[in-house]
Amino acid sequence: MKRPSFVEDVAPPWSSAQAVGVVLGSHASLILGGSLVIVASGYSASGSVSDIPIGWQAAATSPLWIAAVVLTWFLMRRTHADPVAELGLRFRPVDLVIGVGGGMFIQWVVLPLLYWPIFRLTDTGADELGEAARELADTASGSRWGALVFLMMTVLCAPIAEETIYRGVLLRGLHSFGTWGAIVLSAVAFGALHLQGLQLPGLIAVGLICAIATKLTGRLSTAILVHATFNAITAIPLVFG
Repeated sequence: MKRPSFVEDVAPPWSSAQAVGVVLGSHASLILGGSLVIVASGYSASGSVSDIPIGWQAAATSPLWIAAVVLTWFLMRRTHADPVAELGLRFRPVDLVIGVGGGMFIQWVVLPLLYWPIFRLTDTGADELGEAARELADTASGSRWGALVFLMMTVLCAPIAEETIYRGVLLRGLHSFGTWGAIVLSAVAFGALHLQGLQLPGLIAVGLICAIATKLTGRLSTAILVHATFNAITAIPLVFG
């Protein structure tokens, strides 16, 4: 039986600095644009997430999604790159199997094993780990529209935007660090820039699996599907459970 192997690691036409710039620029857009949206809504940016309706939550997060697409597009134009070839914008049916299987594997195998010692060392538990997701889901409770917006945010927009900049741009941009160096560094950046302490190990694990899936197939769709499945397993019970 043939062992799985990574696709040929070819340097992209953009530099690591340009890749980091796309990621940081996207997150800066989230911080600045999101704050302006919340201020315009009349709610306090320093208040509880559960105090802000889901529609405004989506609007405040949209600067990240928009910036991820726009900055990636500008990068492709500036470096004369073919986005289909360079970002791996292709899909094969097997990607669905890999993506869904990968997302389930993280949720039901990796996270329980990873957090079993963490919960005991930090005197925390699953309630604290899922608190941020529950607070966001609470803003959508009691409304089919709200539930739809919540799922759109977590299962569609976030996976597409984040995988584009982290596994499409950054993972390839870190080519000079070697295959495993790029995988680890992109995963750590993905986890760290979410700015969530207890969730950090789990987010890094998600980043690692998504990066490995991308390197194995050469297609971004596998990472998007891993990410979307991982989020869906948490999100769907929160709004329909």
